[in-house]
Amino acid sequence: SAADALHRSGALATVSIDARAAVLQGIAAGLTPRAADLAYEDALSTGNAIRVARSMAAYIGPRVLGSLEQLRSVGESDVLDADRGVVLLRRPLGPAVVLAPWNAPTFVAVAKLSSALAAGCPVILKPSEWAPGGCQIVADVVEEVVRRHGLPPATFQLVHGAAAVGSQLAGDPRVRAISF
Repeated sequence: SAADALHRSGALATVSIDARAAVLQGIAAGLTPRAADLAYEDALSTGNAIRVARSMAAYIGPRVLGSLEQLRSVGESDVLDADRGVVLLRRPLGPAVVLAPWNAPTFVAVAKLSSALAAGCPVILKPSEWAPGGCQIVADVVEEVVRRHGLPPATFQLVHGAAAVGSQLAGDPRVRAISF
């Protein structure tokens, strides 16, 4: 309900592209030095070889910066080539739920949540109950960056739980986007 209330208030939708870009830069800067910790958590939880987990963790910061580049290239609007003045406006859809899988929990979570934050959507992250450690580190970083930039706390939420929790989130009519 907090993500829905935030979306309906319009407060997050009015955050400028530059401000959203600064948040994404902050998240990338916070996650990059934590790559070894993220790799350890993912290797421990998923059974992947540590070298594989390190390789994936090394791409986490750059993936956030990829969302930032996409945000800047897409922008807030475009004038379409038409016979009359048609403007395409890009607006946040609403609360987005990110369900992170157990086999690549942290990279997938970061890829999805950074895209949703770039779009101006409040994000609810629910990692797999089998691999929550990396997502907990991500949540700590994202929460600190959101707070530092003065965004409302409901901009990002972390929810732990098993399949029933994911099902409840996915079935909630207030949720406008689901990514798994």
